[in-house]
Amino acid sequence: MRESKLLAVSAVLTALSFLANFLPFFRVPWGMQLDFMGALWVLALFLYGLRCATLVSVSSSLLLAFFSSSGWLGGFMKFAATYPMLLIVFAGLTLLRKKPDDVAFVSAISIPAIIFRSVAMASLNLYVIPLFTGWPASMITPLVPQIILLNAVLGVVEIGAAWLLFSRLKRFREK
Repeated sequence: MRESKLLAVSAVLTALSFLANFLPFFRVPWGMQLDFMGALWVLALFLYGLRCATLVSVSSSLLLAFFSSSGWLGGFMKFAATYPMLLIVFAGLTLLRKKPDDVAFVSAISIPAIIFRSVAMASLNLYVIPLFTGWPASMITPLVPQIILLNAVLGVVEIGAAWLLFSRLKRFREK
C-alpha cells in the first residue's frame, strides 16, 4: 500500500476509533469501559495489515491519553489490552498463511489472543489500580475474576465486530 493511502486510511480509522470510545456499553468502578474502540484496530489489521493497525492503535491511544476523561492511563491500558491481542492474531495469520476472511481460523486464533489479554490485564490491573486509585491490593484481588471476564468479553466483541465489519467491507470492496 502506498504511504499516502496508508496514512489516509489510518487517519480515518483512528478518528472512528476515537469516536467509538464515546459510545461505551458501560464503565466499571475501577475505570475499564466496554466499547468498540479496539474493534477498529482489529479491522485495520484485517483490511490493511499490521502497519495500519499499529498506526491506528498508537494514534488512538494518544488521542485517548490527551483528550479523554480516562487520560493517559486509559490510553495506556487500552493499548496494553488490545495491541498484544492484535499481534497474536497477526502472528497466527502470517505464520499459517491464512487470510482474515476464514472465520473459523480467525475464531480459533482469537482464543489464545483473548486468553492472553485477559490474564495479562488481570495481572496489570493488580498493580495499576492500587497505584493510581489508592485502593489497597486486597480490595482488587476479589475483582480479578471480573477483570478476566470483562477483558474476555471485550476481546470477543472487538474481534467479532471487526470480523463482521471486515466481511461486509470486503464484499463492498470487491464490487
